[in-house]
Amino acid sequence: MTGNERNRKGLLKSFVTEHPEGWDHGSWEGLLEELEAAGISTEDPQSIGRELEYERLSQMLEGLRVKGIGPKRRQVLVTTYGRVWELRGAPAGEIARLPSFNPKLAEQLVEALP
Repeated sequence: MTGNERNRKGLLKSFVTEHPEGWDHGSWEGLLEELEAAGISTEDPQSIGRELEYERLSQMLEGLRVKGIGPKRRQVLVTTYGRVWELRGAPAGEIARLPSFNPKLAEQLVEALP
């Protein structure tokens, strides 16, 4: 990973930490300006948005602290659902079918989701 990629990742992580409930258009534009000022390309805003949503979902899952859902299972959830609202809409039975999940763990996760 290059220094520019690390810088981008750090800026995106900070942005999500500052906006755990999501962001409005003005905040989004501010982030793009901050990225540009740091010399980071904003030519693909969809990619940036997708990366932000992944980070937001990852941070939300980490904050839940559901026993049995560590980094590997969080990654499965982030890769599968990609957005907080998509995971919130997923039934426990669907989550239980993911690699390394089971019905009990899926139900605990669904119950813990804000």
